[in-house]
Amino acid sequence: MKHLFVILSLVVISTWGHAQQIDSCSCQANLNALIQVAKSRYAGFEDKTASKALNQYMQLRQTLEQQSRLTSSSACLTILEKYVAFFKDDHFTIHYTDQAAASLRWSGLSAHKLA
Repeated sequence: MKHLFVILSLVVISTWGHAQQIDSCSCQANLNALIQVAKSRYAGFEDKTASKALNQYMQLRQTLEQQSRLTSSSACLTILEKYVAFFKDDHFTIHYTDQAAASLRWSGLSAHKLA
């Protein structure tokens, strides 16, 4: 009986810890990861952020970075979608693949699990 109590306690504690990790999803970390993936793996990044569009890109990025510091986890997807929408490329999209674990996948790029 004592072993059963210990096992149940461990299960409850580990489940609670996992739930805390999900709730503490960092939108700012997710946005930064998305920006890094776009810079390093998105083939159209240089063209889409060339001279004329560079000011627009930097302004959007600054706005989204400010919003990502203040937003809730549930509103984070909208911020990430705004970033991806700037590129106007159907090959570069973002989707929730597992909402509970807050994992994101970018079509056309390799999959990444975000914080």
